[in-house]
Amino acid sequence: MRLLYRLRTTGDLQKELNTIEDIMFSRIFVYMDFILLSFIFSYMLYPLHQSIVYGLLTFIGFGLLCFSFYYSLGLWGEERLKQK
Repeated sequence: MRLLYRLRTTGDLQKELNTIEDIMFSRIFVYMDFILLSFIFSYMLYPLHQSIVYGLLTFIGFGLLCFSFYYSLGLWGEERLKQK
């Protein structure tokens, strides 16, 4: 069955992989992941606080923690690139 499909060249495959890498490493995609993780984390902790206000504070706190960690890793990576 594979022989019925047109075989792709390595250039086409590399171009497609580069497109996927650009999407996966884009900042918007990372920010969406942080928001999703913050929502999941606050939802899983809901039985502990059982309040919408504390759930919202947990969501915001975990989101800020993720964003600050991502930002600090970006700064650290830029410093390491400048040193080389």
